[in-house]
Amino acid sequence: MIDTGFRSTRIKTRDDVLVTIPNSILSNAVILNESSPNKHSRIKIPIGVAYGTDLDKAEQIILEQVEGIEGILLKPEKRVRVRGF
Repeated sequence: MIDTGFRSTRIKTRDDVLVTIPNSILSNAVILNESSPNKHSRIKIPIGVAYGTDLDKAEQIILEQVEGIEGILLKPEKRVRVRGF
C-alpha cells in the first residue's frame, strides 16, 4: 500500500503499477493478501479424474506422489478434497 486517503487507496502492484481504488469499492470487497509476510503458503492443485474412479485410491496415489518433495511441510498434514463431479 502506498497511500490511504479519505476517498481512495493507492497501491503498487508487484509489477510496479500504481493503482487507485475508491474506498467505496474496497469497503465491500473481499481482499486476499498474497504478499503476506508468512514464509509458508498453501497451494491448490486441481486434478481431474474420470467418472467411476475409486476416489479413495485416487487420494492415496495423489498423497504418495507429493511425499518427499522438497519444501513440503509435514504439518499441517497434506489433504485431498473432492470439490465436484
